[in-house]
Amino acid sequence: METGSLKFTYCNTNTREVSSEIGALFPGFGSDEVLLVMSPHDDDAVIGAGYAMLAARQAGAEVYVMIFCRGDAGYSTLEEKETIEAVRERETVACYERLGVDASHIVRM
Repeated sequence: METGSLKFTYCNTNTREVSSEIGALFPGFGSDEVLLVMSPHDDDAVIGAGYAMLAARQAGAEVYVMIFCRGDAGYSTLEEKETIEAVRERETVACYERLGVDASHIVRM
């Protein structure tokens, strides 16, 4: 996803500051930043921090996602049990790549 044309609004809930500058969300943010989003499950980071990941990428940061779940319990039928981890991994990579997160920046624990 190309983020160059998106306009972000940042809200610091501690100070109640609303700004068009990413420093409101990440004080002291520089163009060489790295953002690591830790996620209990494959989709939690994109649901909870997708906006921040897009904004950080647009501001020049490298974005990484660390997932703490193997995804092996996410099957709906017994037939899926042996293949569900690979399926979840492919789905996860496809999802985060749409946000511009490279597959090599997705770490599964």
